[in-house]
Amino acid sequence: MHPHSRFRTVEYATSEELLGDTYARRLLEEGFDNHHFILAFAHLGLSETTGEAKSDTHGDSNKLVAVAVFEENEAVGIVYATDETRIHISRCKGKNPKAVVFALAAEVMKSMRDLGTAFGPPKEVVMFGHFFKESLGLNLERGLTCLSYSLTEVKMPARKLPAKALPGTLRIANRNDVATVAEFYAKFLIDVNLSDKEMTMKTAVKWAAKEVERESIFLWTVDSRSGGELASVTPSKNLVVSMVSIRGGGKDFVRVGMVYTPKRYRRCGYASNAVATLCRDALEGKLENHKGIKRIVLLADEENKTSRGIYETIGFINSHSRHTHIRFRKA
Repeated sequence: MHPHSRFRTVEYATSEELLGDTYARRLLEEGFDNHHFILAFAHLGLSETTGEAKSDTHGDSNKLVAVAVFEENEAVGIVYATDETRIHISRCKGKNPKAVVFALAAEVMKSMRDLGTAFGPPKEVVMFGHFFKESLGLNLERGLTCLSYSLTEVKMPARKLPAKALPGTLRIANRNDVATVAEFYAKFLIDVNLSDKEMTMKTAVKWAAKEVERESIFLWTVDSRSGGELASVTPSKNLVVSMVSIRGGGKDFVRVGMVYTPKRYRRCGYASNAVATLCRDALEGKLENHKGIKRIVLLADEENKTSRGIYETIGFINSHSRHTHIRFRKA
């Protein structure tokens, strides 16, 4: 039993255990209806239609996978780990949602005292963050707030490109692209306030190498030798001007993200073409590792009206479901 006598907590060693619990599953499905668990299902590797689970998120039995708080046999809050330093919090309910959040935080603190990032509905995440901050003497930084979008049919961008733009193609990143992907990744995190300039290139390269190996990174390239402003600056047959990645998914949906275009290549339609082409290929079954895709989901910075406009033009529908990041740092 939990110190709050009306609560009891249940830990799950695997995602299969979590989804096998009828009451916990019910809370997840409620969240899924309003997109609060789109990201959760992507991390757990679930099919939106079948709800079938893949293997553990990170496989170490000594680390937290998920924990649920119950009140009168009803699951009123769930937290799960996406890796060893990041967690996702569900929307919490019950007679006292604040107490539910604190109960979840207390459970997380038992095995994840080095927690780096928490993500979820703004109200729950902020309460969780302040509990952790006060309990462990950490500094708390509020990151970006995102809106959840979904798409089932792509509207390809107009064929007529801006005057300074060049036609391009989408391809999967390979080992020769690791340095470029690492650079784009580091700058993306800075742009969206999920990291700072202290990130080392070694860390970025490690991430890039892993994602390239997984074939999750896609690059939009142009032939800058053909003319325009880029011909005299960076002449290249395959100049990488934009990046997009697949961040997770299940049997019938994927989440795209990590959309980044260097400032010198922006306002040319490169990002919108990259995202639209990747989504079209996914829905048409052209991606070797992602067959049977029926829906694409993504998260967009609430304050970035340019990015949101791009996604909406392509066909993404705003669910108006908000998600917030917070980061913890040692005082």
